[in-house]
Amino acid sequence: MKIVLKTTKSMVIAILLIATISCKNAAKKAEMAIVEPKKEMNNNKKNKIAMKKTGAFLEITLKVDEKNRPSAAEVYMKYKEPFLNQINGAVSKELILRNDDVQVLHGFESEAQANAYLGTELFSKDVVGELGPLLAAEPEVRIYTTVAPADKHPLSTGAFLQITLKVDKENRPAAGGVYMKYKKPFLDQIDGAVSKELILRNDDVQVLHGFESVAQANAYLGTELFSKDVVGELGPLLAAEPEVRIYSVFKK
Repeated sequence: MKIVLKTTKSMVIAILLIATISCKNAAKKAEMAIVEPKKEMNNNKKNKIAMKKTGAFLEITLKVDEKNRPSAAEVYMKYKEPFLNQINGAVSKELILRNDDVQVLHGFESEAQANAYLGTELFSKDVVGELGPLLAAEPEVRIYTTVAPADKHPLSTGAFLQITLKVDKENRPAAGGVYMKYKKPFLDQIDGAVSKELILRNDDVQVLHGFESVAQANAYLGTELFSKDVVGELGPLLAAEPEVRIYSVFKK
């Protein structure tokens, strides 16, 4: 009888252990069932964001006296979120600065959406209405399409080097070839390089370089990769001297 009793107790303990483990496993499965859909939902959300590619840039270059720059920056900050949240195809908006002028660089999914934004009330009434009194000259508006739609610029972008080129139509394929040839060496070898894009319009083309800092953007112009390789191959394709601008990115 004693042996039977011991065996019975052991069996009871074993059953209780199995039941406890089963409950824990069931709870874990239930928890996973709750967590996994959330994880999937978050991944889907990230994928939707990643799908928003920059297919066009709207560059609005503004002459703003130094005393008016803080007010202009306030207008930029005031309408940045409404632009990103309300405007069809809006991907990014950055305020970039240099001594001569400032520029608002807007990213869109398409050129058509960039053009459409200029006719919206947010731009023509709100932004223009508040910026107008701060300007020292008429703004310069340019819309470019990107050769290969890119994601938003990395958060580490602290400066842009804009090189605007006059290239006749028949030479544009060759200029595109030079861009493609040196894009990877630029990103792999140049200190502080974070992005490089070729953007086009009827009047000219622009190579838009992203850097971590203004100092690194300036330093690139003195490298052999730029002064010998890129300039050497691009030079014969140009119809005029290139326009070189370096802007620092406004950080609030």
